[in-house]
Amino acid sequence: NQYFDFAGTIQTGFEMIDHYNRYFFQDLLVDGDVTFTNVATLYGPASLRITGDVHTADTSWTTGSLTGGTIVHLVGAGDQHLSGSGMLGHVHVAKTGGSVALDNDIIFKQHFTGNGTLVGPGTFLSSHNQYFDFAGTIQTGFEMIDSYNRYFTQDLLVDGDVTFTSVATLYGPGFLRITGGVHAADTSWTSG
Repeated sequence: NQYFDFAGTIQTGFEMIDHYNRYFFQDLLVDGDVTFTNVATLYGPASLRITGDVHTADTSWTTGSLTGGTIVHLVGAGDQHLSGSGMLGHVHVAKTGGSVALDNDIIFKQHFTGNGTLVGPGTFLSSHNQYFDFAGTIQTGFEMIDSYNRYFTQDLLVDGDVTFTSVATLYGPGFLRITGGVHAADTSWTSG
């Protein structure tokens, strides 16, 4: 296990390489690229604030008890790239400029919040019980890939194609607003 209570800035690459918990007691700023290779659980109440690119190779990591619902904050002033074969959970976009580019399909789970623009070429793959409180625009493909609930605190705008592969229930009060095409492969989903 690793405990972070560091008020400074890490100005180099940062990689989580072993399957242990990480605890953030105050915000940890990484002014460089972050790689999630193997993570057990990330715990708040603070967050990991990233200005560089993010690579995820971990397909099983989770995020634990949080204050405010997010722990991975994308805060770069320019474009940031997300890549890898893994997943990301509890992501908050709080950029001062630029966009977030999905270099390939990325699995997102749990909370997705903030404001900004997500662009492709990759697809946003929505997984697990996911809560959306995102005031920006997803300008790439969006796919719900497993039979869990999705919760929309406010309207989510997808300026791209949406695929419903597997969904349990969609809940408001917000709406999923789609400007692209819609493909429905799930024959059993409902809206709450």
